[in-house]
Amino acid sequence: MGKILVLVPDPDIDLLGPIYKIVDLLKGCEATIFYPFEVPVVSLLDEEEFRDQIKEIEEKLSPFVARVKPFFSEVAVKVVLARDQMEAAVVEAESGEYNLIIVYRIYERIGGIFKHEKFIKIVGKTDKPVLFI
Repeated sequence: MGKILVLVPDPDIDLLGPIYKIVDLLKGCEATIFYPFEVPVVSLLDEEEFRDQIKEIEEKLSPFVARVKPFFSEVAVKVVLARDQMEAAVVEAESGEYNLIIVYRIYERIGGIFKHEKFIKIVGKTDKPVLFI
């Protein structure tokens, strides 16, 4: 199948359950576990300034990466600084040679109700197939 982009909306969520339902179908593919780390507008997009936070996110993702690694031919982790997670996800999806984008569903709570998923808009901004789990 080729390369797969896995968008992670929150490094603290339990990522292991949903992926096992489909990972067997994706054996042999390369996977990029992608997390756009949103920084305040007043901050520079300087990786050195956010080095500790990036390292912490990578550490939080490492158990997930270790458990899915046997299913893929290669697994990379990519944490990027972004002003907007959605836009960073679209840029990554379009810039990489990905054949499939897997999006973990997560709802933002606003007041007492849930708002749409963070990455739902990616469907209209890329021509790549998107799988929500």
